[in-house]
Amino acid sequence: MSKSAISQFQCQTCKEMRYHTVDVPDHENKISRSSNGLVVHSDIHRCSDGLLNIYNLEIDANYAIRSFTQLKLPEFRKALPQSVPGLPAPKIIHDEDRINFKITKMLQENGFRLVIYDDMANVSINIGEVNLKNELIISRLESDHGHIRIDYYYSELPFTSNVEKLLLVLINTLAVVPPTKIGLFIETLRYIHEIQTSPPSDFHIKLLKTILTTHETYFMLEDEENIEAVTDDLKYKYGDEMGNFAKELVNHLKDNPMATLQNFMTLESETHKNDDLIYVIHTFMLIEQTGLLLIDRPGIVND
Repeated sequence: MSKSAISQFQCQTCKEMRYHTVDVPDHENKISRSSNGLVVHSDIHRCSDGLLNIYNLEIDANYAIRSFTQLKLPEFRKALPQSVPGLPAPKIIHDEDRINFKITKMLQENGFRLVIYDDMANVSINIGEVNLKNELIISRLESDHGHIRIDYYYSELPFTSNVEKLLLVLINTLAVVPPTKIGLFIETLRYIHEIQTSPPSDFHIKLLKTILTTHETYFMLEDEENIEAVTDDLKYKYGDEMGNFAKELVNHLKDNPMATLQNFMTLESETHKNDDLIYVIHTFMLIEQTGLLLIDRPGIVND
């Protein structure tokens, strides 16, 4: 078993003390090749708003954190001149002009290694320590309008047709919603990693899109009189935990009709710990299928 060390810091958002595990042999190897005696590590955790928070940590040879940076995308896309109403004109952005984000590791094992380029937001996100100068691209995917692309590099997770389909959904969705936290992007990649072994269903594609609009997705109750009947039916089909959790969500929505999906991530639940964004979205989508509520996903056209 590989030796490990612990580096400690405090999240600036939720004030939680974070204990980052450092693989000692790997860290020592990178320190020996570092020009400044520091190695960048990424710490990813679920923060007080229920979304993933990402820090890049600069760690020295003694496993002390010398500095850290919280990763956030710009709040809004930059406006570009338009050649056709509603469609931004193409614009060449040079790599040296981009805002570059690096995430060293997204998953404990079998993770992605890719770089996503967003010309509208003028950013690139490098996941998995891709060396852009020395590594060859396995596959390149572009959004329908060409503003966003993903370069996929050799990864523990092979590039398959399922992965390709899901990544295309990802970049075409990113093209129509304003970016906020990188955490939403990472959460979506984690979901792709979870379901990539099978061809994506319409339900999974819609769930993937919903993750990216978490920050402003909201709900409308359509049939309050049938809450008990619908949640009892969900309990019968999917078990007590899911049915009871669905009932809690719907009752909270009834009392708080303007609540967003992000609000539900911090809801105190008696039946389920609300720290799993995908589980919360999945439950809401099962309720949506019953006709009890509608989910409004800004910028996303329901198929």
